Parts: sequence; structure tokens; C-alpha cells
Amino acid sequence: MERERGATRIREFDVVVVRRSGRNTTRVTLRSRESTNVSPGDAARGLVHWSAGRALAQFVASQLQLNSKRIVELGCGCAGFPGIVSVLSSGASFVRFIDKEERALAVLRQNLVDVQRYFSEARARFEVDRVDFADPLEAQNILARRDAGDAWDFDYALAADVLYDEDVSTAAGLFRYAFVLLNTDDGPTSRRHEKRFFLGYCHRADSHFLAPLAAEYGFRCVSASAVSLPASAVSERDDDRTEMEIVEFALI
Repeated sequence: MERERGATRIREFDVVVVRRSGRNTTRVTLRSRESTNVSPGDAARGLVHWSAGRALAQFVASQLQLNSKRIVELGCGCAGFPGIVSVLSSGASFVRFIDKEERALAVLRQNLVDVQRYFSEARARFEVDRVDFADPLEAQNILARRDAGDAWDFDYALAADVLYDEDVSTAAGLFRYAFVLLNTDDGPTSRRHEKRFFLGYCHRADSHFLAPLAAEYGFRCVSASAVSLPASAVSERDDDRTEMEIVEFALI
């Protein structure tokens, strides 16, 4: 279902999450805005929805228990499905949405207004930040923010469809930034072994380069799960895919 609203349209997706409160079960179908009349280049900047984001959101809803966890979604785009679902279905206490495109974040903020009541019911908080994780200086900025007392420590990092091909430079920036975000506990009660980075991507290119690159930046591959969406659930764009993979990384 689509409904035009200015420069955006609302699309209703069959992404259903289950929120449990006591014995009550509530099903929530996500409805989300995306930009209209975008060029292929604009689509790649997160102004429209991508199937990998929906696939990772479904994975979060069905496979993860994030009770009271702090989550960061990298390259969230205009939808932020994985980050939103981490609260609605899994009980995360805080989500930080990060993307470098202000236009995509502007649409995301509208979408977050629509689900604000679910965040309030779950007593969860969220923040939205404009960050280019591929910029090496941004990793240093995280350390500066922590020194200043800002809460930039996370339990899980999520990223969907931020790698469109065998782009080593972008992938390196992604792993470098995710490592700094997660690598915060080094004391006697360290939780490093519990922290995870989940990456969802479409099968556009061979992903053999990911594992050694991840190891170079402090991650080891824990598991990889193939995910298929029905053709009816994927956008009409030629560069979207029905076959995806969710890869789980842990800190070394």
C-alpha cells in the first residue's frame, strides 16, 4: 500500500514484530515513509527502503533478545527498521541511529515520530546523529565524546545494506567504526565477549573479502545466515534483491 505525502510516500510492509508484555502479545506492522522520484544515486544514499533492512529487522525480531541493551544502527537510512524493531520486539533500552545523509535522516525523524509511542511504552530512548562512518576521524570523535562524558558505548551494532559491492574502503570504515563503538569494556568484568555486530547485505557481489577485513579491524565471524524474501516483498528497483545474508561478528 502506498500513499503520497509531499516528497515522501508511506509504504506498508509485511514486517511484523511481536511485543510481549506479561501475557499479552501485540503485533505491529511497520509503516514507513520513503522519498519519491529519486534517482539511482539518491536511492543508494538511503532515501528509499531496501530489502536487507527488512531482512535484518526480521532477524532481530526472531533471533535476538536485546533486553535493556544499547543498540547503534549504522547507515540507518530513512527507514531504520532494524533499530526500531530492536525496541518493539526485543526490549532494547536505547538506540542511536547513524547515517551521513541529512535528507535520509530528515525522513527517518518523521518515521520515528510515528513509532514514538512504542518507544515510550517500552521506556526506551533514541537519538539520531549525522555521521560518515567511512571517515577515519569519526572514530576518534567517539573517543572524544566519551572523554567528555557522553554515553557512546553500545552492546550491539546493526548495519543493513551499507555495502553495495566489493568496496574495501567502505567496508574497512564500517568495521573500524563499529569496533570503536563496541570496544569499551576492558576491566575485570568485561562484557566484550557478549558484544556483537550484525551486518545484513544483498548478494550483489562476492563477500569473500569480509572475513579477513573484519579480522584486520578486530572482529571474528561467528555465523552467517542466508535469508530469502518473497519477490512481492522486494522493491521494484532492479538493484534490490530477494537473496540476502546476515553475518554475525564478535570482538576478537
